[in-house]
Amino acid sequence: MTGTGKTTFIEKVSGQRLNVGHNLRSCTMNIEKIRCKVGNHNITLVDTPGFDDTSRSDTDVLIQIAHWLRDSYKEATLLSGIIYLHRISDLRMSGSSIKNLRMFRKLCGAESMHNVSLVTTMWDRVTRVEGETREKDLMDGENGFWRAMISGGCVVRRHSGSVESARALVAELAGKKRTVLRLQEEIAEGKKLIETEAGVSLNEELLRVQRQHEEELRCVMEEMEAAMRSGISL
Repeated sequence: MTGTGKTTFIEKVSGQRLNVGHNLRSCTMNIEKIRCKVGNHNITLVDTPGFDDTSRSDTDVLIQIAHWLRDSYKEATLLSGIIYLHRISDLRMSGSSIKNLRMFRKLCGAESMHNVSLVTTMWDRVTRVEGETREKDLMDGENGFWRAMISGGCVVRRHSGSVESARALVAELAGKKRTVLRLQEEIAEGKKLIETEAGVSLNEELLRVQRQHEEELRCVMEEMEAAMRSGISL
């Protein structure tokens, strides 16, 4: 998601200055590759635009990520790890967070869950008790938004905000066997983006929102017609 600290995280790992947003507008507009060394590993970090962007639709962002994944797959450049950042400072999981987490799962696929780290950020904005309570809810609470992914093999980690913390999280994934994401497999099979599991997931959400808006508009129209019949001016 936008604003979770992806670009700042990469700065911590790489020691390089990037374009970080500090206001309400999203900052990362294009996919960027940043090369650095972590321990004995030569690392390429891939910074992506976030979903729920202030200036672009989730569809546009998914198209951009899909194009990069397609091209990297053709070049036989595979990922060792995928880091999904989540603000522990968020009071609850928003509708857009739930939607995009679902799409993220479809994009990765079950076979790549062992290469995924669910990393919480912004611990400095909450008390330890608040943070641990929210973390537990995400993992195994009543809704357990992360439960299925954890069962599939991904791990949950915390990012303290320090350079050491960020580099340790990357180092943990660097030695893993590289993986082919489900979206890459589907595109290689000749599927259009809208036909992939991630694309279908996004399209279903768009249709749901459309139906909701149509229902709201219908209710407003009915209220206006009723008011006009009763002689009430709006």
